[in-house]
Amino acid sequence: MDLIDDYEDSKMTMHELYRGLKEKDQGTLSKCILALCNRSNDSDEKNMINIELCDALRRKNENIKCSIVRLKSRIAYWKSCALNSCNSCDALTRKNDDLNSSLNCLQSENELLKSNASMPCKSCFILNDDLDKARDDIALLKSNASLPCGS
Repeated sequence: MDLIDDYEDSKMTMHELYRGLKEKDQGTLSKCILALCNRSNDSDEKNMINIELCDALRRKNENIKCSIVRLKSRIAYWKSCALNSCNSCDALTRKNDDLNSSLNCLQSENELLKSNASMPCKSCFILNDDLDKARDDIALLKSNASLPCGS
């Protein structure tokens, strides 16, 4: 409102007033429009200037409203995009699932190999049997060597 008072007191030009109002928010512009419309001036020239100013402020107010609607629309669009996953995210998710599946298979195979490694193989059984036979032969030879010769 100080801007309008300064303009009416001829402390600023119309161009300076427009520049000052350009940075105001929608509520302030609406108050300025009402204030200018409600002021009654004796001079037709000032009245015409007020009408021109009101029209300019109304246009600016409409532009702000349109900008707000466009921004709300863009926000809604970007929100919807953010909720949907993109193609690269889907591809990465599939690849991650494949890798997890491969990892599970490898872990299962590793567990199987560990359990097989703890069990002796066939050649181990054969070697153990041969070792037992060799022990028996050695024991027999020792027992024969300990017998007296004449018996």
